[in-house]
Amino acid sequence: GTAPTAPAGASMAVPGGEKSPHTKGVRKYTCRFLIGIENDKEFQVARRIIGAKGANMKRIVKMSEAKLRLRGVGSGYFEGAGQKESM
Repeated sequence: GTAPTAPAGASMAVPGGEKSPHTKGVRKYTCRFLIGIENDKEFQVARRIIGAKGANMKRIVKMSEAKLRLRGVGSGYFEGAGQKESM
């Protein structure tokens, strides 16, 4: 087959030969999309991506069979010892 490619505006990282016991030799890929929109109170980009009750995220997961994570300012995800939103 052909190698997967990342859509325009995205970066893709391919893991080095690490395999988890659950993948049974299936290679996993990571694709990161940088949205580039400030999450201000008026537009609320994070809420628009997630959708009402997570509907947009659920639809993307169902259609793509991908695991999604929303990170960054406004995502509501806090990481590290300092529990700060990533930039």
